[in-house]
Amino acid sequence: MVLWLALLAAPAAARAAPNHSDAVVHPQVCLLKAEPGMTPAALWQTPDRFDCSGPQTRKGPGDFWVLLRGFSIRNSAVEPMQLRWGSTWQQRVQIYTVRADGSVATTGFRSDTTSPYIELGAFISVPLPTADSPIVGILVHIGGAANQRGVMLTPSIEQVSRGAGRTLALAAAYSAFGGLGIALIVYNLMLWSALRLRFLIDYCAMVGTTLFYGVSSSGALAWLLPWIDNNDRLRLNYLLLALVGICAMTFVRHFFEPNVLPPRLHRLIKASCALVFATGLGFTLFAPHAIAPLDRAFAFAIVAMLCTLPVVIYYAWRARSRYLALFLLAWSAPILFAALRTAHGLGFIAHSFWLDNSTVGAMMIEALISSLVVAHRIDTLTKERDRARQSAIEASALADTDPLTGLLNRRAFLREAVRAGSNGRGQRLVLIDIDHFKRINDRFGHDAGDEVLRRVATILDDSAELPAARLGGEEFGLLSPSGPGAVDPEALLTRARNATMPNNARVTLSIGIAEGCIANEADWQRLYRRADIALYRSKQSGRDRCCMWTEMLGDEAA
Repeated sequence: MVLWLALLAAPAAARAAPNHSDAVVHPQVCLLKAEPGMTPAALWQTPDRFDCSGPQTRKGPGDFWVLLRGFSIRNSAVEPMQLRWGSTWQQRVQIYTVRADGSVATTGFRSDTTSPYIELGAFISVPLPTADSPIVGILVHIGGAANQRGVMLTPSIEQVSRGAGRTLALAAAYSAFGGLGIALIVYNLMLWSALRLRFLIDYCAMVGTTLFYGVSSSGALAWLLPWIDNNDRLRLNYLLLALVGICAMTFVRHFFEPNVLPPRLHRLIKASCALVFATGLGFTLFAPHAIAPLDRAFAFAIVAMLCTLPVVIYYAWRARSRYLALFLLAWSAPILFAALRTAHGLGFIAHSFWLDNSTVGAMMIEALISSLVVAHRIDTLTKERDRARQSAIEASALADTDPLTGLLNRRAFLREAVRAGSNGRGQRLVLIDIDHFKRINDRFGHDAGDEVLRRVATILDDSAELPAARLGGEEFGLLSPSGPGAVDPEALLTRARNATMPNNARVTLSIGIAEGCIANEADWQRLYRRADIALYRSKQSGRDRCCMWTEMLGDEAA
């Protein structure tokens, strides 16, 4: 941005010192429609035939003579001068430099040999021939001019060194934009690979097409491909600009939250994109035939696309989108400059260097701000995802947990048992039942009974590596590997006897134990049945004790 501001100040500084030898000369521009038999000498002697007022575009396409006068400059080999004007659709150019001594020097080129004269910024710069006699005028014969924006846009005469300095500064600015664009593409592609958000791919496409458009519209394409016809480069500009607009509107469609934009607005945006692409492709394929209608159709298609943006903003505002303010901050510059370029295309405002390069400048500003916008959007989405994940975890926990004791319920305990047995190791299943629990409820009330359940749950939960479970009523379950390190049932009985209970109630437990492998639900059912038989035997034997299932107990129902 500092480079752009420096470039903006440079021409103003030059105009402020018109008497210096390095000042930029802005000659008077006069126009005449070419006719057979016209010669430079005759035209120089009859300057009244030229039209020096009014817009150039009113004369339509064709061949023209352009008279540049109102100056007198010396052009030496020490400080060579050049003629510079904005690149437009032209088939051929012949330049006649008239000196004070009456001599005339000639140089020229065709559209397919324009590349050596293209300056960064899409201006044509032609060195003027050196001589001792001052240059007092220039006649330019332009053939096959489309005259969309003018026959010769903002011509000026300046030192060659001045153009070299401007080119260097512009190269730095365009390189900065190119580096920023590539970095943003890599950054957003990596985000997309992790998050799979559609608008990140749309943003990469938009930045990528803008980079290609910047290479073409800036004239750098003529440096990369010296053989390219300048008119073909102008054709390509239309197609690339159409693709930039389409990618930008596709990004807008997917940027806001789901359901912010109604389906009919999505269809409207798609229709405007199709119109822009059709008119841009039409110009690319058919120009210069009907070039003026094609150019105007493209400009109106851009207007139609821009008109969808206020509707997008309205629906985003109505839906209270969290991203609307950031969208307006990032996109205000591209929207403004797109509107100004369209106004220039329709002939409402004059051509300027800054307007011609406004797309890349505006997209540079947009890219800088959009990097913050995308980061904010990713931060918001990440927080939403984390909240959703936490909610899912909490919901899963509620579905798997007994609400009174906080232990696993029967379904979750079965899942954990099968998972723990998947390694093929033997498991010890311990079933625990509170003795005479109904008497506790009847004597002290259900609140006291609930508290007894919670305190027994705490004892069990602290006694096993794997989570304990409440299987129903006053029945609990524990699971641990068999062999060394298995749950000690005697320790459970002792802790229950010594625990402080509501109303000093004495609580004892009956325990049944079975060991085996649990590879599936059938294994679980068999092991559970055996542990239940052992639990029943504990109760029959007087309670407050444990019983291990053996073959002698059998598999009969308890």
